[in-house]
Amino acid sequence: MPVLSEFSEALNAKVNETLIQNDVPVVAAAGNFSEPDESSDSCLSSPGSLAGVISVSASNTLERRAVFSKYGSCTDIYAPGVGILSAFHTGDYATRVIDGTSQASSFVAGAVARLLSTNPRMNATNIRPAILSMSTKGVLDLDTGSSDPNRLLYVRDIPNFPVERPPEGWYHIYFGFQLRSPRNCSVDFNAELGSTLRRWLIDQEMPFSRARVFSCAPSFNPQPGTSELRQDEFMLDVQFEVGVVDKLSSVTFEKISDTMESEDLQEKMSVESDVVVEVVTALPWVVDARLLQFWAAPVLPGTTSTTSVGSIVGIVLASMTAFIALLLLLLLVFRWTKPAEREDTIGKSDKEQLLLEESGQSDSGFPRMPTQTQAEGGL
Repeated sequence: MPVLSEFSEALNAKVNETLIQNDVPVVAAAGNFSEPDESSDSCLSSPGSLAGVISVSASNTLERRAVFSKYGSCTDIYAPGVGILSAFHTGDYATRVIDGTSQASSFVAGAVARLLSTNPRMNATNIRPAILSMSTKGVLDLDTGSSDPNRLLYVRDIPNFPVERPPEGWYHIYFGFQLRSPRNCSVDFNAELGSTLRRWLIDQEMPFSRARVFSCAPSFNPQPGTSELRQDEFMLDVQFEVGVVDKLSSVTFEKISDTMESEDLQEKMSVESDVVVEVVTALPWVVDARLLQFWAAPVLPGTTSTTSVGSIVGIVLASMTAFIALLLLLLLVFRWTKPAEREDTIGKSDKEQLLLEESGQSDSGFPRMPTQTQAEGGL
């Protein structure tokens, strides 16, 4: 919502009561400032300062904070807010290039709408962490201190491929290739292309659990100088699926993204297939156990990707239990071995003492004084 004001408890309370409590996602501008004596703290704007609202600050074309944008611990994410072509109030079709956090928040609102259009059953509780966790981290040159999140909005389309539900606690990561080839859609050729892709992915050490040719159809292009269409190539959609536990999804997703940007794939496909094959990659996307789809690996409440209080308590208790068990084991070993060691020591001392007495030596090595009986017997 581009509507914003100075901090207002009344406005925050109303937004919370009417929207957030009714599971409606809210995106708000962090606010603008222009005067040196005007506060730049995004926590002094409403409703962006309200917990649960996605508060948006503005970045410029140099991937820096826009000079007018408020910032701070209440900011959740940055989005472009400088030189944005916007609708304007002077006419039904009027436009104007405008700067502002209102423009930045509109991009985030569009990303939320895109996410909801793909996942109509998704609730607002998961939308905010999904948008934030799918953002691009650490790319902004900020001069705002450690309290300001270095997140830049990231959004893209999700290919229209069939997907399947993964087991609970897992994600399916899908990626695909669209191939343009003058060859036909024969089963042999499809298998040949699929085999080439699989070998290439194995060479790249990229895991995948299943590969299939999703579709193959002729492509018709207009004949030069005529209105007729000519079939001169075929389009093949090849889909790959990777099953991964959710705590590894981000690492695997990044590896797949980097691999698909490799420049040698198109050359390899053309050489091994003996035809000119144009490869158009479909960037990976993610499906969770609820069949929710994301254009990047998200971190959502309730997944093992997050370190919740419950998981921390469980780890601490498990560590304490293991430590106590180790102490008990060491105690038992000590009790079993120590008496035998004492007996050996005692037995050894007695023998040494007897030898010393027979030789007339004391423990110190000096001659032992004779006992009274010995003294009398020697008289």
